[in-house]
Amino acid sequence: MKSADAHLKICEADLAGLVDDLSRTIDRFPLPTRTQGKLIAIGIPMQGDIVTVE
Repeated sequence: MKSADAHLKICEADLAGLVDDLSRTIDRFPLPTRTQGKLIAIGIPMQGDIVTVE
């Protein structure tokens, strides 16, 4: 993942925007809390690989 995303130069603000968009999308659909947690849990470990710019 890290090498695939490096050229995108994603910073913390970009990732925060993605998380915000995801949260708003999840809120629009009647997803169970457990499913919401699973979606978020998938992305958290990838943060170090996705964010490539300070």
